Amino acid sequence: MKTNTDELQVFVTVIDSGSMTAAAEALQQTVSGVSRTLTRLEKKLDATLVRRTTRRLQLTEKGELFLARAHAILAAMDEAEETISRRRERPSGRLRVFASCRT
Repeated sequence: MKTNTDELQVFVTVIDSGSMTAAAEALQQTVSGVSRTLTRLEKKLDATLVRRTTRRLQLTEKGELFLARAHAILAAMDEAEETISRRRERPSGRLRVFASCRT
C-alpha cells in the first residue's frame, strides 16, 4: 500500500505542532483519528516514526528522514497547485480586435 497525502499531512502536523491534540485541532479531526492515521502510516512503512509517551513525542531516526521528505513533498504539491491557480488568473487565448478604418 502506498502512502497518501492525508497521511503525510497528519504526520507533518503532529511533529510541527508538537502533540496529537494540537495536530487534531489544526486539522479539525479527532485525536483518535490523528493517532489512527499515524499508526496506519507507520504500518505501511513498516517503521516506527514517532516514539510516543504520555508526555511527549520523539522522532526516531527514520522519522527524521521521513519528515524531511514529507515536508519537501507537501511543499512541491503546494507549489504545483499555486502554479496552476496563477495560470487561471492570467488571460489566455486569442484576442481578436475588429476595427473599421475610415480615411
